[in-house]
Amino acid sequence: MPDKRCAWWFACKISNFNLGEKMSVGGEVIEVIDCEDDSIWVNTYDGHTECAVYIEKTPEAQCVEKGDALWWQGRWCFWTPKSYQKGDKYEIKIPKMSGSGVNKPDEQRTAV
Repeated sequence: MPDKRCAWWFACKISNFNLGEKMSVGGEVIEVIDCEDDSIWVNTYDGHTECAVYIEKTPEAQCVEKGDALWWQGRWCFWTPKSYQKGDKYEIKIPKMSGSGVNKPDEQRTAV
């Protein structure tokens, strides 16, 4: 069970409750693909559904990996590394480059 203090967990639960449907605005990172351009494709799972987004290839974004937490709102994604410990920086802002639910990039790109 995810740490209930994580904002993405609350966002997912509130969305599901209010809309009566399974909707995702992030969750646990389950796959990351470093694209040939200036973006990184990140797929997440919130316990109900998968949802992917493209993020800008920043130094922070290049550290996102399977098991981390990532959620988004507006133009931003908020990343918390799985290695997070009390006192560490969390919900690190990374620019979002797409809407929610984007398809996996073609197989010609390099998987991380």
